[in-house]
This record gives sequence, C-alpha cells and structure tokens, in this order.
Amino acid sequence: MKSTLLLLLFLAISPVFFGQITIDNTTFSTTQLVDGVLIPAGSGTTISNITFGGVYNSSNRYQIGHFTAAGTTLGNMGFTDGLVLSTGNTSDIPLTLGVDPGSVGQMATNYTSCTAGEIRKTGTCGTFVNDLDILAGGSNYYNAAILEFDFVPVSNSVQFRYVFGSEEYEDDGGFINYQCSDYNDKFGFLISGPGIAGAAGYDNSAVNIATLANGSEVGINSVNNGIVGSSGGAPNAVNCQGANPAWIENVSTAEFLGPIDGTQLNGNTIALTATRTGLTPGQTYHIRLIVTDVNDGTYDAVVYLEAGSFTTEDPCAAPNEPSITTTIQPDCTTPTGEITVIAPVLAANEQYVLTGTAPVVASVSNTTGIFTGLTPGDYDVEIENTLTGCVSTALPLTVNAIPSAPATVTASVTIQPDCITPTGTITATLPVLAANEEYVLTGTAPVVASVNNTTGIFTGLTPGDYDIEVENTLTGCVSTALSLTVNVAPGAPATATASVTIQPDCTTPTGTITATLPVLGANEQYVLTGTAPAVASVSNTSGIFTGLAPGDYDLEVENTVTGCISTALSLTVNAIPSAPATATASVTVQPDCTTPTGTITATLPVLGANEQYVLTGTAPVVASVNNTTGIFTGLAPGDYDVEVENTVTGCISIALSLTVNAIPSTPATAAASVTVQPDCTTPAGTITATAPVLAANEEYVLTGTAPVVAPVNNTTGVFTGLAPGDYDVEVENTVTGCVSTALPLTVNTVPGAPATATASVTVQPDCATPTGTITATAPVLAANEQYVLTGTAPVVASVSNTTGVFTGLAPGDYNLEVENTVTGCISIALSLTVNAIPSVPIAPTATTTTQPDCTTQTGTITVSAPTGAAIEYSLDGVTYQSSPIFTGLDPGDYNINVQDNVTGCSSPITITTVNAVPNPIQVDAGPDITIQQNESTTLTAVGEGSIVWETSEFTNSIIVSPSATTTYCVNLVDSNGCASVDCLNVIVLQDCGELYIPTAFSPDGDENNDLYQIRINAQCVQSMQMQIFDRWGELIIEMNDINDTWDGTFRNEPLNNASFAYVLKIKLSNNPEEQLFKGNITLIK
Repeated sequence: MKSTLLLLLFLAISPVFFGQITIDNTTFSTTQLVDGVLIPAGSGTTISNITFGGVYNSSNRYQIGHFTAAGTTLGNMGFTDGLVLSTGNTSDIPLTLGVDPGSVGQMATNYTSCTAGEIRKTGTCGTFVNDLDILAGGSNYYNAAILEFDFVPVSNSVQFRYVFGSEEYEDDGGFINYQCSDYNDKFGFLISGPGIAGAAGYDNSAVNIATLANGSEVGINSVNNGIVGSSGGAPNAVNCQGANPAWIENVSTAEFLGPIDGTQLNGNTIALTATRTGLTPGQTYHIRLIVTDVNDGTYDAVVYLEAGSFTTEDPCAAPNEPSITTTIQPDCTTPTGEITVIAPVLAANEQYVLTGTAPVVASVSNTTGIFTGLTPGDYDVEIENTLTGCVSTALPLTVNAIPSAPATVTASVTIQPDCITPTGTITATLPVLAANEEYVLTGTAPVVASVNNTTGIFTGLTPGDYDIEVENTLTGCVSTALSLTVNVAPGAPATATASVTIQPDCTTPTGTITATLPVLGANEQYVLTGTAPAVASVSNTSGIFTGLAPGDYDLEVENTVTGCISTALSLTVNAIPSAPATATASVTVQPDCTTPTGTITATLPVLGANEQYVLTGTAPVVASVNNTTGIFTGLAPGDYDVEVENTVTGCISIALSLTVNAIPSTPATAAASVTVQPDCTTPAGTITATAPVLAANEEYVLTGTAPVVAPVNNTTGVFTGLAPGDYDVEVENTVTGCVSTALPLTVNTVPGAPATATASVTVQPDCATPTGTITATAPVLAANEQYVLTGTAPVVASVSNTTGVFTGLAPGDYNLEVENTVTGCISIALSLTVNAIPSVPIAPTATTTTQPDCTTQTGTITVSAPTGAAIEYSLDGVTYQSSPIFTGLDPGDYNINVQDNVTGCSSPITITTVNAVPNPIQVDAGPDITIQQNESTTLTAVGEGSIVWETSEFTNSIIVSPSATTTYCVNLVDSNGCASVDCLNVIVLQDCGELYIPTAFSPDGDENNDLYQIRINAQCVQSMQMQIFDRWGELIIEMNDINDTWDGTFRNEPLNNASFAYVLKIKLSNNPEEQLFKGNITLIK
C-alpha cells in the first residue's frame, strides 16, 4: 500500500536546481512554450487557441515549464531544451549530478483537492474529463496537466519527439516499484480533425499517437524494465502491456533506459517519436497533450517535449535537375543575357525557377524555361513542384559581365598654331591601348574625316574642333569622346602708347614709364627693355614700370601664347640732379625762466634760385618750417636739423643738427605742515618743511597771507613763533628766480578749556558685584574730547573713553575730567567715591536629622547656624527659603549655603549627605517540589529576620500535604523593617493511566466497536489534536477533545474497508512536553 509514505507530504522540500538540467517556470508564457519552443519559428505551421489546464504558480508550484539540459543529462536525454509537463512540481525535477534518485527523498507533490488549477476525478473539487478518464482506463486520475492547441499543417504528417518518466518506476533499492500495478501513470498525445476517426472514445474521435511499436499507449506498464513491482495495488505481470518482460528487454533499442542523470525520477523512456500521417494541408487539427497520475496522486510523472521537434513537414521527392540549357551573353549592343532551359520536360505542378545568387536577385519562375533581360551575375536554375514545395538540385550558371567600353582618352592640344607655325598638334597620353584598340581623331567643326593610329599623336591640324576616342576594333566599343580645339593662328599686338611719367630727382633717383594703350587682350603683356645701357627685359599687364635707372628704353606689347610682339616705342629716363651746400647755423637764443623758447639763425650758404632754409624738429619730432632769412624763433627745447632745399628739384643738403636747451626747472613744491599748533600752554605755532632737499641756490620762503605778514626765508624749513593765521610755503632758486608752487597752511587759534563734567556713582559694590560704576551725563562731548577718570585714594592710573561710563571700579576716591585730546585742555575735576564691598555670611552648619529607611525613603537636613531675620537658606544656590529645615529629600549629596537678603551676599557651601534607602534582606522559599498524590513534603525558608508563611506559621520549616498542585509563599521582615516575599509550587502528579490508541474498528452498526476513540484519564489531557488521512493524503477527520469519536464516515457517507494514517499530538499533565504519535488505522466492516 502507498499509504506508508503519506507522511512525507508533511515535509517541506524546497526545489533545488542542480547539475546539468535547469527548469524555468516564469520566462516563457504558455503561448511562447508552444509557439516558439515546441514548434519552431518559420516552420509554416499555423498555431492558435493555446490553453493549459493544471497548477500554475500555486504557492510557487508549476506543472508546466521550460527545461535546458547539458553534459551527461543531455547525453542521457538527447534534447538540449524544450517544454516539460509534470503531475508534480516541475521545480522538483533537478537532482544533484551523479546521485541516484532512488537513494534520496521521492518526487511526491500530491496536490490536494481544490489546489488552484489541480485536475482530479474525485474529491471535493473533482472534475470529470472524458479524455483523462479513457487514458486512465476508467480509474481515478489525479494531478493531471493538459496542454492543447489548434494547428494547420503544411504537409500531410505531424511528428514530435519526447521522453516519458515517472517516480513509480523501480528505484535503486527496491523501496518503490509500482510497475505492472494499478498505479499506471500515463502520457497521451491526442490528435483530432479532418480524416481522423479514432475508436477509443476520445473527444472528437481523437487518436492517441503516443504509442509504442506494438501499439501500446505510453505508460509505466507499457514501458519498463520487465521487473514486476512490489509496492501497492497488487502488481502483476498480466498488467504489463508488453505481454512479457522479454518484449522490452530483447528489442534492439530498449525503450526503457533507466534514470536520466541529474533528474529526480526513478525511470524513463528513451527518446520516442510520435507520428501521424494522412493529414490534409491547410485544414485545422487539434492537439491535446496529457500527463496524469493514475489511481493515486502521491508519486509524480513527467514528459519532456523536445524544442523544435513538432513539425508538419514531409520529406520531398525532388524533381529532376535541369540538365540542358543555352545561354546568350551580353555584348556592347545588348547589355543583358538570356538563359533557356531545354530539358527535362516539366511534370504536372512543376515550374522552372531562376534565382540570382551573386549578386542576390529575387527568384522568377515560368514554365517556358526562357529567362531574358538578365543582368550579369551568378544564377541557380531549379525545378520546383508547386504542390509539394519540393525543389530539384540547383544548376549554377553565369551571365557574363557586359564588355566594357575603352577608357576615355586623356589628351591635349600640345601645339597650338602661332605666328610661326599655323597648324596644331593633338597628343593622347592615356589609356595605354589594349589589344585591338586604337586612337581615332575626328574633326567636328569644320567636319574632317576621321584618322586613326596607335601612337595617339595627330599633327598638322588646321584650326577647328576635334573629338578623340579609343575604339576596340574587335567589339566595336568606343570610349566617350574627348573634345579639343585647335586655335586659329594669332596676329601681332598694336604698338604701345606710353611716356616717362616720373623722371628721377633728389627724392626719387629712379623714373617711371607708364603705358596707356593698347588695352591688352587675352595672353598679352607689356615688355620693357633697357637699350642704353642694356637692361634685361621686364614685363607686366599694368603697363607701369617703376624704379627705372636713367637711360634709354624700348616698350613693346607681347602675346605670351602666340609669341607675337608689337613695334617697339623708345623712351628716355633722365639723369639725377645735384644737392645744395650744407647750411652754417647756430642756436643764437637759449630758453630761460623768463623766455621759455630758443632761436636758431643760419648764415650760410647764400641761397640760390629756388632754394630755402628748412628747420625740422627731430627729438621730439616737430613738423618742418622753411624761410629764406635763416632765422627761426619761438623754438621749444629739443633737437633740430637745418637743411637747404631746392624746391624745384627736391634736392636737400646734408642736415646740420642743433639743440635748443631745456627750460630751467621750477623747484619742487614744498612738503610742509603745522608741526605745532597753539594750545592752552603755548599760544604760537610752528611750520616745518621736510621736502624737497634743497639744491644749490635754493631756500624756503614763508609768507603770511591772512593776515598779511612779510616773507621770511631760510634753508632749515623750520618757522617758529607763528601767530594764528594763513601762510604760504614756497621753494625759490635765488639764481634763476624760479619759485615753486605755494603750499598753503593754517596756524589755528588758541583753544579754550572743556566744561566741568556732571557724573555720579551709578552702581556701588555689593556681594554679587564687588565693583562700582561711575557714569558721566554732561557735557555732550565735542570733537577730540573724552572723559578721563583717575583714582586718587588709592591712586589708580587714568582711564578714558567717550561714553562716560566707567565700570569695574574698585572701592576708593576718583576725579572725573573732560579732556580735549588735540589741544590738551582739561576741565575742572569732579570728585566721586566708590563704597567698600559688604561682608559675606559664614559657611552654614547643617546636619541630616532624619535618614531614609524602608518605611520613609526620604531624609531631612537642618541648618543650625547662621540664623537671623535677613538670612535665607538654599540646597542649590538658586532657590532660597526662610526655613532652615529641608524635608522629603532623596538620597544624595546636597550643597547647603545661606544668603543675606539685604546685601545679597552668599556664604560658602557646606556639603551634607542623605543616605541611600537600605535594601531589604531577601527570603528564599526554595525550588518547586514535585510529589505524588497523598505524599507530604517539608518547605524551608532561608533569610535573616522575622519569617511568616501564608499558612500563618512562623518557623523557617513547615510540613505540607496538598491534594493538588499548590503555591506556597513566605514573608520576611528584616531589622530595618524592610519586607520581602518568595513563593514555590508543590506539584502533585496525578495517575493518568495508559494512553490507548486503537489500530482498527468496525462501524457496522452492531454497537460493538462502532466508534473510533482514543482513551486516557481525561483529567490528565491538557491539549490534543488527532488527524486521520486516507492513502491519498486527504484529511478525513480531525479530533481535538479526548471525548471526540469517529463513526467511519466522510462527509456523512460511510467509508468502505480501507487503511488510514493518523497523526496524534497530545500534552498530558504528568509530562510537560507535547507527545507525537503516528500509525495506521484499519476500517473493517
């Protein structure tokens, strides 16, 4: 019976992905798993109406997914990837690589009834599915997975490859083996549609094509290793559909190969192929893939479907290969080719197909075999059956490239007609001629008959237009024509019209010849040649020739292309004229402080006709002035050149350089100040000059301006005894008479003394602030005035400010004055007194008069001295009270001080301590004691003090005899009056008797053992839970009270003879731990 393993359902097994197979339940949707994984993209097969029935993401469990295999797993299976269906959880399939699945826990999902998506025949949420019922042979089916879809085939057959496996195959140790039993997990591939008429009773007359060579449907009983199982359901060889075990063992390729390495299942088939022929292409068919557990849901089955293996294509019977063709190749006249297929003669539904392969050209087809207008390239000729789509072997053919025209000529008119040679020459340099090629020259305007050669040189050409080409004399191909022109013979240019527009002079020692006619034509230029003396020719197109040395010249017009030259025009450039004699001159007047300019006078040479004197400032540069007197006045200091100039020839003599001296300098302005102003002590002032440092012949001059005072002078710069007034300070050069700019200064009037201060002692010292403050309120200070405070008794150094507020003053006598910091004038002093500091109270005398105890947990402090009506008391120096007694104080140290409320003075602190509250002495009643019913025990309390039990006994030890578990408490009061308490439990164990769990009962109505009930002393039961399951793991009943019974029914329906599993959890009063019991119950009628 499989019920022996039902308790495995209570184990939490997490899926693990190991080794060389990977399960992916989420990346692909069901639609993608069918159309894209199972059925290859581009197959031509049309897919629609894809649905899946089964568990899909119920608590992260799936019955469909995608698998990928590698390594030995791939070697065992033969599939790299594909679609997987399972009656369990696909995530449980992977197994640690190399581990035998029979040696580890089983793959036993066993979805319960009403699990979302679960398909089963019976149970609370049972569903009847006809195809499942037939596939299961009418037995109960569980945990089924159904994948179905419609498809339209492109041929008359369909096939796919798959591997079926199950956990009900024999495992390694023989612990599990359901082969040849009633537990026959199955896989079905049902196909229905036009032309299919199955007789098994499947919906729509479907046929199951997941069958073996002998026609058996794929399942555990049809594919196994021939060993009849030993687990549940009475395995029997008659259930093996292979007729005998040898059928499986002796075939050339056994369909059972054992476990796939890296997967959980105990056994599997080899890769099998399901095939169905006789389909009608273009019609719609329906596929239904089913995997299911039969007669139980405990152990799981799996089917792997190979990716891309679902195909609807048949192997083709290819038509005959084309064998006889003719080809017309392109030429210069017709740039395309032609292919004609002559054989074989086409059969029904066949056509010729021509496809360009290099370059790729879209296929064209016909039944004549003639393909025209083909561009050069490689082609494949095939014969295609338009009904089957089958294509013959391709016949490759090539359409040649179009014969190329010769390259365009590279040529030029290498010789044009000129005044000497009236004909031209055309020369071709490229291309280098190939075989059968030659150059051809044709006159086009005027028309001249063609001439040809292989040299490319054509001479003696009359003026006109020509085309030159390269011709292939074999193919007749001609290059693109190159057009060239041989020019007409040129005529001589017109004679130049020109003159010497500039003759040499003393400024410009060269001349300029300018031509004005003719207006130059294309390729014409003026050419000038020196004849006497001979000078090499120069040419330009402007007609202007500058920088010409004196001499004779010929001017011509030349055509640079034709070489033709006009009649020469002769011209002369004159000789250079001579310069005048150098001037004799001097500076007759130099600048001084009175006259700041100079005079230069020239005395020689005596000027000739058209001559004048010219004066030019050179440093600094001054524009030239000229006259015929030679006298130049009003000259600023600087350097000058005197020259003699001929105004006609422009010739100038050698320059004579002269210097007009600088103007004598004015002394620098004095730097001086009133170093002493009149004050209350000295009524006269002093002016002191500090700069400049006097040069020779210089002195300082001081002049009174308001009131006017006669000048005084000296070389020290110090002028004393000055009455108040305004003064100018200057520096004078006694030789040149030059005087500096005046510096004005003022000697102030004599100042008056400030007013006497009005002030008072606004703050006198006290115990809080041991210093005083003096505040002045008048007078309002003028500019440069300040208050000055001086201690007189005792003597204290003066301090000053402009606020009039003086703080932090020690007791004593002070004088307050007003002082002008500029004039030094001081007011009459005001005398003030800052009082002495008042005295401080003595440190207090304080005691803790009451210390905390267990009754009163606070203390009292009393201050005994000092005392008096003006004295106040404080614990923290902040809050004061008139009473010297402080009560209700928590344990700790306190800073006691007193304060005179008249002077505000506080005493030093006295530290007084309030002790901590004493800890009570703890009493110990001892540990809990366990006794049997009717027994006595002694309880002993330990602790120093007075002991009282709750039983009103006053001894340390007492004897008790409780009939049930009882709590006893003891109290202790110590010498401080502190109390403590402790308790213990005396546990009285009861006699529960034995726990009786029946293993069978017979609910047949004879009132004898009709009810199933466990038995024990009910008073001992603190909690219980008993659950009873059928062999499929479904909960039949749960009992939570010792008095609960089971009458053998399920949902008010009596059950037949069967075995059940139970799980009992119970906690009894005589055992603190919950106990767990498991076992079987047999229902017998």
